[in-house]
Amino acid sequence: MNCFIEMGTSRTRIRFVSEEGLVLKDSVNEFGAKNAAIEGSNLVLKKGIHDLVFNMLEEEGLSLYDIENVIAFGMVTADIGLYQVEHVTSPVGFEELADHIVSVIIPEIFEDKPILLIPGVKNKAEKISFDNLNELDFMRGEETQVFGLLKDQAEHGDFELPCFFLMLSSYSKLIYIDENRRIAKATTHVTGQLFPGIMQQTFLAGMLPSDFVPVDLFKEKIFRQGYEFAKKYGFTRALMLIRLSQYFMELSKSDALALLEGMICCLDMEEMKKFFDDHNANAIIIAGDSYRLQGYTTVIENILGYKGRIITLGEKETNRISVQGALEILNYLNNKEERK
Repeated sequence: MNCFIEMGTSRTRIRFVSEEGLVLKDSVNEFGAKNAAIEGSNLVLKKGIHDLVFNMLEEEGLSLYDIENVIAFGMVTADIGLYQVEHVTSPVGFEELADHIVSVIIPEIFEDKPILLIPGVKNKAEKISFDNLNELDFMRGEETQVFGLLKDQAEHGDFELPCFFLMLSSYSKLIYIDENRRIAKATTHVTGQLFPGIMQQTFLAGMLPSDFVPVDLFKEKIFRQGYEFAKKYGFTRALMLIRLSQYFMELSKSDALALLEGMICCLDMEEMKKFFDDHNANAIIIAGDSYRLQGYTTVIENILGYKGRIITLGEKETNRISVQGALEILNYLNNKEERK
């Protein structure tokens, strides 16, 4: 049995995974890299992971000896994570990423069991300055998902390369995968983090639902209206139009949320369109938050006019490619050791 640790900005997921890739147990806790940033120490992360893993073992009647390998990815390798690992510079293929794995022992988590850390990937750039700062970007965690996705592509041929991978989470990250199966370039927007801020900390808080509405209640017409408001009037004025629409038109909370979703999508897509235009791709694979998948698909297809294939991955499929990518890397490392 293997233990996979996936850490994000605000959540950490621990999975027990069989050698065949079957998830035996899966647990998520509401702590992540931002907690270390707030505390000024990563001890909160070490304790959180230790407690989560050992609670899972106890629930299953297992011990630490039942874990053969521990592999971690995501924000664990950031400067505010468990152990900082330098990014690998793009373009990056599967073997190159795997060859940069770092093995460390973190005694606060496991006294003598090493943790294999998958590094992130950064864009290639020369002589960094304000003039070319927008060319820079990096990722931690999405690289593992990309190679899980490419495993699918190799086995089933669902899409052709080159392609884009768009991950919608607390960030919106657009990754270009070239025809040689390499992570070539990425661009990231912080738009996903606007939702909780606007929904909880602004004057709109009482006009929006406390949570996102089910996907089957998606209102495309209102979503597209929000997109057009932001494009035509600017984002901050568009937010005021949510308030005005409720006051003068008695708009429902769910409709107000659809407007907001369209506005936030506009922030992403109007800038990402340049990235789309600069790179030829046969497909766009969109994964992540379910309440955003349908809206972004609508915009890419109907507003940006993208003619290639669009594939959406729900939460289950997104989790699967994370596991699949980590397992492929782990198998590669084990086979490499056997060949020595």
